[in-house]
Amino acid sequence: MAPNPLSSDAGSPPRPLIEVHNARNPSMLFTGLGLLAVTVLVSVALYLKNPQSPPSFPWFLGGAGPGVIGGISGGLLGVGLLSFIRRRVLTYDPQTRSVEARDRMWGLWQDFPSEGFDRLEYEAGTGRLYEVRTDGRRRRVPVNRGEAIGTEWRAFVEQFERDHAPGEPGSS
Repeated sequence: MAPNPLSSDAGSPPRPLIEVHNARNPSMLFTGLGLLAVTVLVSVALYLKNPQSPPSFPWFLGGAGPGVIGGISGGLLGVGLLSFIRRRVLTYDPQTRSVEARDRMWGLWQDFPSEGFDRLEYEAGTGRLYEVRTDGRRRRVPVNRGEAIGTEWRAFVEQFERDHAPGEPGSS
């Protein structure tokens, strides 16, 4: 029986997983944190200036001035935190030739090719990854090269194309 070229015991050491991360800049998170800190400081300063007036501390509920700044800083914080929470775009396993990526709707991790699909294909012109059925029908994997760090995406594509080269055993 011939050794399985996809298994790690085929005579070569197992290849490491390739992770591709989000290229979003954390500046929105830090801008949001800065605006939040300034808003709290302004609210506290206004309260200390005139303690008898109603406190201006609930800036997030609206009101003059700080309510708008609070809303903007909250939005920037949310977008910035989301980029850190969803930092990893995909993980490619060269041994199984599978990709783990987030579902766009709920953000849950899924393995591709999914059940009922035979293989993965990369379309260089559009930069899209597809899972393909045996009959040739394709479905797009929810991964976007525009979200990814360029060098990591190129490393993933190079490894993916090497693994799926026509002469490669196990490629279809």
